[in-house]
Amino acid sequence: MPLDSIAVSALTAELREKLTGARIDKVQQPERDTVLLSLRTNSGNCRLVLCGGAATARAHLTEARYENPDQPPMFCMLLRKHLTGARIAAVEQPERERMILFRLEARDELGIEAEKCIALEMIGRGTNLILTAEEPAEEAAATEAPAEEAVTEEAAAEEVVEAAAVEEAAAGEAGLSRHPFGGAPRSLGCAERGHRGGKVAAGYLQRLVAADLPGVGPPLRRG
Repeated sequence: MPLDSIAVSALTAELREKLTGARIDKVQQPERDTVLLSLRTNSGNCRLVLCGGAATARAHLTEARYENPDQPPMFCMLLRKHLTGARIAAVEQPERERMILFRLEARDELGIEAEKCIALEMIGRGTNLILTAEEPAEEAAATEAPAEEAVTEEAAAEEVVEAAAVEEAAAGEAGLSRHPFGGAPRSLGCAERGHRGGKVAAGYLQRLVAADLPGVGPPLRRG
């Protein structure tokens, strides 16, 4: 059953009382959406479970044993890099939000103090577990959204190919035959979509010349 903001408020108060000032000794990720933090508090050692699953969102202390994968996920290794040895400075809930913030005092690779934060969003299908820092480049989430850059590069390449197809159609209306390769390709199908779009269009024009189509010849040379 999903937690409402009132239940999250009570949970936050309980965790704040028990975990403020605790040190993070170990970080594990036994499941795709579950992170296990081994903590050292003034009253002894304990383990905190943070689950970012859509149907299993929760945060609680546990004594249960979890089986960890042979190879830790990338998100787990990132958490270990930034959180091992960090101290929980505060446990907060934004007003009327189904979210718990674990504010941390940590140190970077150079030993400089840095503030980190683990945000557990418990909002149904949008549930997620997020690590944030002062630098935007250091932000990461257990559930990653599709990268916009890849979509942008593919769209740019598609525009180049579409332009070549439009030119071909215009040439056809002017009385030229269509080339024998079945039209311009719809997808580049390679990792270098962004900068190869121009090469695809250039190769397309070269094939028109090689096919010896009526009205299409090699480029003219000046003087």
